[in-house]
Amino acid sequence: MPNQDAFVITPASGEAEEALVALADGHGSAKSFRSEVGSRLAVEAAHTVLGPLLEPRCDRPDPSALRDMAEERFPREIVREWRRLVDEDLAARPFDEGEWERLSGREGASARQAVEQNPYHAYGATLLAALLLRDLHLYLQIGDGDIVAVGADGAAWRPVPGDVRLLANATTSLARNDAWRDFRRAHALPPSLPDLLLLATDGYANSFAEDAGFLQVASDIHGMASGGEWDEVAAGLGGWLTDASSQGSGDDVTAAVVTRPVERRLRRSRRAPWLHLRCKCPVRRV
Repeated sequence: MPNQDAFVITPASGEAEEALVALADGHGSAKSFRSEVGSRLAVEAAHTVLGPLLEPRCDRPDPSALRDMAEERFPREIVREWRRLVDEDLAARPFDEGEWERLSGREGASARQAVEQNPYHAYGATLLAALLLRDLHLYLQIGDGDIVAVGADGAAWRPVPGDVRLLANATTSLARNDAWRDFRRAHALPPSLPDLLLLATDGYANSFAEDAGFLQVASDIHGMASGGEWDEVAAGLGGWLTDASSQGSGDDVTAAVVTRPVERRLRRSRRAPWLHLRCKCPVRRV
């Protein structure tokens, strides 16, 4: 199967301290047979809605207003834009009989009926998004996957609240009706902005027998970055993800790491203070 993960990293123009990072994970179910496209459209939708806030000429609302917008407006706009992009793709490439036959063969006629009633199921995906501004971090999430923050003391935690519906392989999705209501949100303000963020699709955390082991990865990366070993992180992350997939979950694994551009961390590195790798795929920036 194709890698059904997608990502976008958008640094602010002329401002290394701000960026948008978005990851999407297409569902692996038979009904979501175009989810590798759906995940790509999900990160494009996040970029379209949130990316303009990074522009130098943007009349950016204050942090309080942005937090209010994250409660409803941003999720609604992301879902609306994702559906618009899906509609465009479906108009250009209607479902063909081969796709219908494979779906019916795997899950029966009822699965075809479900997709006919809601074609967005075919493109189903989850989404993680972090809008990182100098005076505010906004985190948005629908479905599984992880956003992990690490403080100056190396302690790691998940800032976004959990969802009791995410059991086993079940997940909320952009394809659901009223999907914007399923978004979970969190924010951070100075002086409590984390030193480092790790965003990862669910295949990474699922590779660990215990959750503490996964959180320790973020703490260890923070320690390396704090010690000026950013190049070592960049060189090693691809292998870590491949190991996590091949020896652990068996799922697509995508991770993004972002550090605050503190001089003591970057003085020995020529790399930008963000990186993004996924299994067997090259680094890409948008």
